[in-house]
Amino acid sequence: MPSEEKPRRRRQNAIQSGQHAAARRIEWVIGIASGLLVAGLIGFLAYDGLTATGAHPEFAVETGAVIRAGELYVVTFTLANGGDATAAAVDVVGELARPGASAETATVTFDYVPARSRREGALVFTTDPAGGQLTIRPRGYGSP
Repeated sequence: MPSEEKPRRRRQNAIQSGQHAAARRIEWVIGIASGLLVAGLIGFLAYDGLTATGAHPEFAVETGAVIRAGELYVVTFTLANGGDATAAAVDVVGELARPGASAETATVTFDYVPARSRREGALVFTTDPAGGQLTIRPRGYGSP
């Protein structure tokens, strides 16, 4: 029997050796792929950091619907920041000018408007905006 065990052990050792070699190959492939991914990420971050300029937010306001809510008029709008900088505490003002009357003003503040993003908001007026000239614009912002 001892002579029969030797060939069996050799076969088992050969199988285990082949399995270990395959596992080592997979580890190397995964290691190289991970290293390339990390190197690519570091390269992208370095490029972005070196080519970034003194970016500022670039706001655009798009007026939406006017909704009557009881005695009030709600004007929806979208604030888009097309710039490469984030803005905090963005004040948006809406001015409703009517001929022969004083202008009505409404404001809203957005806590945070990231770069290349859109935020929706609403301004509330006591008179119908359809009878006047409505202007909605950002009034100011801070750095986060």
